[in-house]
Amino acid sequence: MIRRPPRSTPKPSSAASDVYKRQNNKIREHVTMHSGTKEGGMLTEIGENNLFMVGAHIAHDCKVGNNCVFANNATLAGHVEVGDWAILGGLAAVHQWSRIGCHSFIGGLAAVTRDLLPFGMAVGNRANLEGINLIGMRRRNFSKSEIDEVKKVYSILFNANDLEFKNKINKLKEEKFSSDPAKIITDFVNVETNRAYVSPTEI
Repeated sequence: MIRRPPRSTPKPSSAASDVYKRQNNKIREHVTMHSGTKEGGMLTEIGENNLFMVGAHIAHDCKVGNNCVFANNATLAGHVEVGDWAILGGLAAVHQWSRIGCHSFIGGLAAVTRDLLPFGMAVGNRANLEGINLIGMRRRNFSKSEIDEVKKVYSILFNANDLEFKNKINKLKEEKFSSDPAKIITDFVNVETNRAYVSPTEI
């Protein structure tokens, strides 16, 4: 069911809201996509070439990129942003206002309550960071040097030293990364957000 009224409190605005959907999306049985609210600009946005399997749910004001996969009953709460090439496993759920980075992977049954970095892999309830989505990167022909730089970024952000996370972000700025994937992660963590990041269990 596409363009259903948003399930949101307070009462949705009487003004027209919509779901904007680009080309070549495959939408299977019982998928629901809710239109936007006043708080989110009255629009839910869906990119191109996405696959929404049976029962997937996209709540109001979400923004989904291109080439994403939502397995059976994968669910986004309101105002979630999902980057290109992200994969959500069956029955995975994402908390409202969270960001899911591009090329990331969320395992089946995972409950994601924080921002997931680009190229990250999250599993569990509540989801923890299990590492880098190396299989996805190799399938999409990222070079060894690009993968190595992503590993370095993750090492800086999630190693076990005593730096506060904001200081680790500052340390990233001092590095001279040359690859686009490393710059994508750096840009992601420099966006102002009220949410924490999906991290390894020991962080």
